[in-house]
Amino acid sequence: MRSARFGLLLYTLLLNIPVWAQAPSSSPPQPSDPQAVAVVQTTIIAPKDLEAVTIVQSSLSTMGWQNLTALQTAQAQGTLTLLGDSPIDFPIILKSRGSKQERTELTSGKGVRLFLVNNGRGIIRYPDGSIKRLSDDNMVFQRTDYIPVLSLISEFDQSDIAVEHMADSTLGASAVHVVAVSLYSGQSKQDAEKLQARTRMSYFIDAKTNLVLKTSQSNYTENDPSESQRLDTYFSDYRNVGGIMVPFHQEVLAGDKPFLNVVFNSLSFGIAVQDSDFSID
Repeated sequence: MRSARFGLLLYTLLLNIPVWAQAPSSSPPQPSDPQAVAVVQTTIIAPKDLEAVTIVQSSLSTMGWQNLTALQTAQAQGTLTLLGDSPIDFPIILKSRGSKQERTELTSGKGVRLFLVNNGRGIIRYPDGSIKRLSDDNMVFQRTDYIPVLSLISEFDQSDIAVEHMADSTLGASAVHVVAVSLYSGQSKQDAEKLQARTRMSYFIDAKTNLVLKTSQSNYTENDPSESQRLDTYFSDYRNVGGIMVPFHQEVLAGDKPFLNVVFNSLSFGIAVQDSDFSID
């Protein structure tokens, strides 16, 4: 089975399946000369299309980027439906701090499964207390994707983030701008472009409302980087929560097939959290 960032978190909690990678399995070898490392790292600058940057800035402003705190906390509660011939519903709670710390609780007949992400590291804690540690290479790109304004698009202005204007298109009845955001770093331009291709996430932004209507990306198996599958996430039922626009309905398609459906019944910002909520040690 395959999944995506948001879908990956949830589906991995549902079943004991392999985790699919979103990044190369290892970093390129480091030059032995420290000065050479410094030169390489300072000369690899991510390309940014100016038109795409303008579109992204407008979208983030509409979605309330300016209202976020440095380490914005949030909690959402709702129902996840695993789609198929016999759909199954699961209560779900998502808690996050900033864009790189997330706690997902999914309740099944066997108890509560926890998925914890903390700055590029992640684990699954099963109801029986056992723990599965997830590859750092896979977790390094995990973001708070259930809130689009806290997803990878929010890092558009960083030097290791590439921003591309892919097309102007339509999605249903809506005219959309399609921009892509991806990681861009490495020991050479070739390395950076390979990383860019693997981590490219396309955002379909409504030309009128500036809201993100859909994201699309490819996911690669951890053991076979030549195998991939497209995953699309559709966002709807946007609501203004404390000046931040949040989609309360999110549907995930894997390879054009309905996969997951998530409906939130509540979402709050500025909740109290503890370091232990996101502890993976």
